[in-house]
Amino acid sequence: MSPAKFFPIIFLLLFSMHLKAQKTDTLVLLNGNIITGEIKKLDYGRMLYKTSGMGSVNVKRENIKAFKSNKKFEVLLNNGDVYFGSFGMVDNKSRTVKLNFINGFDTIAINSIVEIYPIKNRFWKRISGNADVGFSYTKGSKIGSFSFSGNVNHRERKFENNLKWNNIDTYSGDSLSSVKSDLTLYSMKRINRGWSVGGFVGYNVNSELGLDLRLMISTVVNYDLIYTQRHRFYFSVGPVGNMEWNKEKSNPDKNLEAIVSAAYRYYKYSSPELQITSLLATFTGLTPGKRWRFNYTLDANIEIVNNFYLGVRFYLDFDDSVKGEDVSKTDWGSTMTVGYSFN
Repeated sequence: MSPAKFFPIIFLLLFSMHLKAQKTDTLVLLNGNIITGEIKKLDYGRMLYKTSGMGSVNVKRENIKAFKSNKKFEVLLNNGDVYFGSFGMVDNKSRTVKLNFINGFDTIAINSIVEIYPIKNRFWKRISGNADVGFSYTKGSKIGSFSFSGNVNHRERKFENNLKWNNIDTYSGDSLSSVKSDLTLYSMKRINRGWSVGGFVGYNVNSELGLDLRLMISTVVNYDLIYTQRHRFYFSVGPVGNMEWNKEKSNPDKNLEAIVSAAYRYYKYSSPELQITSLLATFTGLTPGKRWRFNYTLDANIEIVNNFYLGVRFYLDFDDSVKGEDVSKTDWGSTMTVGYSFN
């Protein structure tokens, strides 16, 4: 049994420990309404705001006149600058807020803010993520598949950690015919002006490509080319070391590769909410010989009600140096899913 199958338990534990916070922040809308609650975060042009009466609501950035909070936040501006501080009101009509530091303050325009994330003292309050499942079955061919995927994200001052997994089991009749399983633990430290550094460890299993197990470790440099209220496009480069096991050899192959990846994300938070993520990662062999492979994924989710969503996922894997009989250089597939996200 692959380790990814244990993540439903992990997801339930994290969700059950998602604690409530005091709602003492103030949000002023352009229409003059004043709402007391809790700023959960601001990204991709909308603020997630939690109130006692209405629950969690998404407020478009262009509808916000001002806000204040005594809590500490990490703030990213559209020029790439990163700040840390709390928010105060500005007594004018210019849609600006006061960002309070330890030794002073600065006045910033609300439209220049790309991200706001609270720096909370408790570990579990810095957790967000999602999980989804999918199932399909064809009676004529007696082929069915089950998928489980998701991610758990943890943020603190300048650091972001992400655990992501995806598992697809395909059955033919009563037997397991193929397995595709991926898990990655990623850590990133934001520098400034769109630059960040990070690294990841993970594993892959793909029986269609003859891969019994691949273990990976890497360090990467990231850069945001575009980061606006609806779009984000960024790339990563770095070395990757891996060990691979397959049925043709009892001892693992050891490889050093160069990774170049590009990711694009689109968010639409007006009803219905829509999220699209496209990721292409290419791996070029450095040692022991020439090799090229790539992974491509496309995820699209649309909210149906109260953080529950319907999704579709497409993947395409290619490896020009597969080993073994009755294996292919290419594996692809698509899955319909239903899932839940939490903040």
